[in-house]
Order: sequence, then structure tokens, then C-alpha cells
Amino acid sequence: MTNEHQVLMHMRSCTARGAYREAADYAATLSPQIRNRPVVALERSRSSLRQGCPIDAEVALASANLETATSGERLILAVEAASLRIYRYVAIREALEAAQLAFSEAETSSVDAVNRAEAERVYIRILLTAATYFEISEEQAQQARDRLSSIAETLEMAGRVDEALAAQFTYAQRLDDIAARLNALIQVADRAGWAHRFDLAGEAHCVRGEYLLSSGAPSDAICAALDVATALYEKADHLYGAIDVQRVRARLEIERNLESPDILVACLEAYRQVDFPRGVLNVLMDLSQIAHDRGDTEMARSYRQQTIELAESVGMGLARDSFQTAQIDLLMRNADYGSAIELCQAAIATEPPAMNKAGYEQLLAAAYSFINNLDAACAHGYKAIATFETIGAIDAASDAAMKLASDLSSLRQEHNWQKAEKLL
Repeated sequence: MTNEHQVLMHMRSCTARGAYREAADYAATLSPQIRNRPVVALERSRSSLRQGCPIDAEVALASANLETATSGERLILAVEAASLRIYRYVAIREALEAAQLAFSEAETSSVDAVNRAEAERVYIRILLTAATYFEISEEQAQQARDRLSSIAETLEMAGRVDEALAAQFTYAQRLDDIAARLNALIQVADRAGWAHRFDLAGEAHCVRGEYLLSSGAPSDAICAALDVATALYEKADHLYGAIDVQRVRARLEIERNLESPDILVACLEAYRQVDFPRGVLNVLMDLSQIAHDRGDTEMARSYRQQTIELAESVGMGLARDSFQTAQIDLLMRNADYGSAIELCQAAIATEPPAMNKAGYEQLLAAAYSFINNLDAACAHGYKAIATFETIGAIDAASDAAMKLASDLSSLRQEHNWQKAEKLL
């Protein structure tokens, strides 16, 4: 099978079933000439990313033979590579600059409207992540999100159904109002069903069930969404869809009926058996939070450490950073302040995004406060506030100011009391 179209169809069939390892094994049997064609390399990369293996995605994308690429394919590949910088290295600003450069360079070549729309879709994914880190404004993020509807229409009219559905899915998940988000996910599921993409339809209903759970909806409504997801996943002959549903059901039973976390551990093992690291990471996060909520800090710490190690092994830098923050918090809860301080200092030395750096400064302030080194605690508190204010994270700055005011008051000096009053 050497026809490019046939190769793409087979790989997309594997991806639609969640059989990412099968897709990768199949790609490995192809000749380099076929395997490294731009559209095939892109498909390989996206399949690996959905699996939760950014390292493999990066390697696949880098293998694309740009000499055979059209101007539109070059633009898409460049923006996709920029997006991967976020997943791999949390390089938000670098990703924004690389994507903007790609679009600027594309101005001198003829890129058709459909390929430009696909590149815009990926770029908006970068922008929405950047907004989470306060690298762009909330207004800019909303404007970017709202462009997804017209982008989806362009892609759908051109027969790029998968890409259109991806744009619609992102739009639905980024809506601020929970009711609007839930309704939009139903619409995504319906469109996916009409396109015979039952895997995406099932995913939309499963995600909807998870949102219903987190928003405190009745158990019957959650189970109804999960029942629909189960039927759709079965129709798609999906490899891990049933595990996704089982995970949400397990969380429901644990949170509302105080069931044992063992039912969630079963999901962990099931994900490992089908080689789905993204699912494993999600369950490890769930288990860590449950252990934390139940006061078992040692078990929570163990799960967090497993999460960090897995994130590092698959190259999920974006996830590793948030997991490490939680691990530092757990270290402090276990009174291991020295290790918490070392982890914070090491993280700051890597020059993370400003939002993350401020967060580590705030954690350092807390750690030094616990060991009664209030001068150091205040110094780091001031750094956290300054950075939060610079990027416009006002709520975070306010929280940091409250903590700093407490530390200043604890110094029991008149001039520090005055500083504390000014902060409040």
C-alpha cells in the first residue's frame, strides 16, 4: 500500500478507533518516501499527540520532507511545530512568535483558503493556551475562539471534516458559560454522528458527562450522557472509549457514594494495557486528588511523583509543570520544606512562563514562612505580586498580597505593619 491517500485513510481509521500504537507501527512499515511526505508526517504527529506522546509527535513532524511540501502544507507544519513547543517545553512566547513568523512568511507565497483556515485553527489553539498563562488578554482569546466557527465552516465545505470537527470541539470547550458549553458539545456530537465519526461523538458526550459531574449536576443526567457515549464508542469499535466512560463513572461513585478508589485504579491499569499515556496521566491526577482530599498525603505524593515521571518520559512538559506545582504543595504538607524549596528554585532556573514563575515565587514565600524565615518569605512574596500584576493576573496578585501582609505582620515591626496595611 503506497498510495498516499490510502495510507492516510488507514492511519485515520486507526486514530478514529484510538489505536494509536497500531497507527505508529503501520507507519514504520512504510518507505521513507511515503512516511515522510508532509501530510503523512503531520498525520503521524497528530496521532502521537492524541495518544499523549509529544516526543514522538515532535520526531514525526521533524521528519516531514519540506522539499515536497506545498506552501500551504509548509504553513500548517510550521504552526503545528510551534504548537508542539508548548506541549514539549511550555514555551508559550516562543510558540506565539514562531507561529506569527510562519504566517508572515506565508504572505509571500500562495496559500489557499482551506490550508490557511487549518493553520489558523492550530494557531488559535496556541492563542487559547497563551491566554491561560496571561501571555495574551482575555479579550484577544475570546476573539480568537469566536473565529473558530467560520474556520469550521470553511474546512467543512472543503471536505476537511476531521479538522472542522476539531475546530467545533475546541470552540465548545472554551465557552465560558457552562450551559452554553454543554449545549455546544451536544451539537458537536450530532455533527460528528452525521459524519460517521462516532468516536468524536462519543468523546463529546463523555466530556459533557465530566463537565456535568464537576458542575454538580444530578447523577441521572451524568449517567445519561455516559450511556450515550458508551453506545457511540461501541459503534466506533473504540479501543479506550469504554475506559474513558468507566473513569468518569468511577469518579462519580467515589465523589458521591464514597466508593473505594480501587475502581479508578482499574482504569489506570486498563489505560496502560492499551498504551494510552494521556489516559494514565488523567487517572493519576484523579487518584492523587482523591488521596489528598481523604488526608492520605503520602499516597497523594506517590501518585504525583508517578505523574511527573510519566510526563517526563513521554515529553509532556506542559503537564509536568502543573504536576510539579502540586507536588511542591504536597511536600510542604508533609513538612518537607527543604525539598519544596529546591524544586521551586530549580523550576525558576528553567525560565518558565511568567505566570508559572510567579507561582513558584509564591510557593517559595509559603515554604520560607513555614520555616519561620520571614525575611525570605516576604522577598519572594513581593516578587510574586510584581509578576502577577505585570501580566494582569489580578486575582492571583490579590491572593499573594494577602499572604505577604500576613508575613509582614508576623515580623512584628512598626514599618512592616505599615507595609502590611498598604497591601490590604
